[in-house]
Amino acid sequence: MKFRTVGQWLFVYLPVRFTVPFLALLAWYLFYLWPWLLDLFFPGDSRGDIRDTIRTTIINQFLPKQLIADLNLGPAVDAAGVLLLLVAGVLVVYNIAALIYRVDRRWPREKFLVSTLLLNIFIYSYPWIFAPKDWSELRIFAMPFYLREPWIDGFSRYGVLWLMPGIVMLGTLVNELSLRRGKAKEPPAIASMRGGELSPVENKSFGKILKSDDLRIGLILSGGGAKGVYQAGAMKAIHEFLESYGALGKVKMIAGTSIGSWNSTFWLADLVGAAPGKMSVHEQWWQTANVARLIEFDKYIPFMQNSMLRNRPWRENFDEVFGKSALTSVLQNKDAIHFYLTRSNVAQGRLEFSTNWDAMARERALRSDDIEIDSFIEARTIEAVREAVFASMDLPPLFPYQQIGYEFFEDGGVIDNLPIRFGTLVEDCDLLFVLALNASFEEVPSQHSLIQRLARVTDVRQGVLERNSMRLVYLYNHINHMRGESHDAAVKTHKLVKVFAICPEQPLAVGTSEFWKTNRFAAAFDVMYQATRVELSRFNFEALPTVKSDDHADWLRMALVSPAGEITYNYRF
Repeated sequence: MKFRTVGQWLFVYLPVRFTVPFLALLAWYLFYLWPWLLDLFFPGDSRGDIRDTIRTTIINQFLPKQLIADLNLGPAVDAAGVLLLLVAGVLVVYNIAALIYRVDRRWPREKFLVSTLLLNIFIYSYPWIFAPKDWSELRIFAMPFYLREPWIDGFSRYGVLWLMPGIVMLGTLVNELSLRRGKAKEPPAIASMRGGELSPVENKSFGKILKSDDLRIGLILSGGGAKGVYQAGAMKAIHEFLESYGALGKVKMIAGTSIGSWNSTFWLADLVGAAPGKMSVHEQWWQTANVARLIEFDKYIPFMQNSMLRNRPWRENFDEVFGKSALTSVLQNKDAIHFYLTRSNVAQGRLEFSTNWDAMARERALRSDDIEIDSFIEARTIEAVREAVFASMDLPPLFPYQQIGYEFFEDGGVIDNLPIRFGTLVEDCDLLFVLALNASFEEVPSQHSLIQRLARVTDVRQGVLERNSMRLVYLYNHINHMRGESHDAAVKTHKLVKVFAICPEQPLAVGTSEFWKTNRFAAAFDVMYQATRVELSRFNFEALPTVKSDDHADWLRMALVSPAGEITYNYRF
């Protein structure tokens, strides 16, 4: 692995508040504690101190020394012991660093700065506390080291690590100065987006279909992690388009999976739109999203846990954003837009969801053979919606299973990453805005990286799920068309659904897990916003879907948006 890649992971991808304690503790373990432990368990001779006592208690009592000698396993036991000490030390260091991060992430930057400086001054004052080779001397030095002895003597006694506290203090100060300097200037990408207002998108065909009193519009939002920034850009364009035609009230449902559930909540809370010249709450959130605001590192014990992260910061942010929003009134209004936030039942392997359906409407779920009547929870409170959102975004194996009642759930994208079924089978929509994130997944595969290969498998799987969902739209229309041609009066005629689908195309500036690429979010948002506006002006909302097998490609298409904003079409469904 290249040193540059390692550096990016430590100081760009991961929060610095986790990286600095982790590296400092790891260096302390490798250069101070590990050699002491090796000398304790594998001594060259007797030390006559506390190490002999520990060694006698552990080795003589728990290791079958005679059996090891008879089988000549001494070298193997020694090698295994060295490796075990190394792995155990790294695990302990990780867990301590995770605990430190969970505490100090709540501190203001100034408090974190002062605490870091004071801690390192304390280390310089009393280095014996952190040096196990001094523990056996059983002496307590009340006077600071640099007053008791020349400061430079610490280098000869403690080696290169004597410089580490100084390096940490210098790096902390430099980082603080750079942050203050950067904060003084508004990022150019954000500043540019606050410029002049664009004229409303016009589309005559959409104006004509609005004459229908019973027009039902739905939004379908797929999962895709940090790629949700593209989805957010498309949502802004669609919201402005519908608002300019006075058609926001025609939106009867919204369904989301994973990050699509998160974006759905902004639409439900009426936080996607904004006053002229202003930036919406939804757009502001994506402009400022970063790893530190979303996750924290959890303790990890091998064979006892299957996750290493927690989404507590993101949950706290949910309460900040939606706690006092219009979401509360939506949940209490029985005539409000229907929502469907999906999740995967781990034990039963089925798709479940939370919704604001009332009891009388639940029987509509039986129209779909793969939606069971007991597969959903009615969400009428902020707390219930929060649990639904984070169950939907429970990406395995990063986060622990989300528990609701007595059952465990994980990311809805495990089973269905593009929940179109709720807009067709359940809601009978006339028009669906489908915002996919993975339907375009062509990419040159990596021949050298194991991690990239596993990530590629995930991309392909999610892309195939989304394409299969699009195929179900054609099947839905084909069946309804056949019912419409039936001469049997007992067969109800069903309407056909039109689909406006758009998706970012590879190569993406922001990948699924790349929440650290905050500096690219504004450009990704804007590219998708502008391209969606263009596609909205072109789309023929009047054209009825064709359902014959030889011409269905004429209507079932997905607009693919390149990094440069160019639009091509994918008909392979």
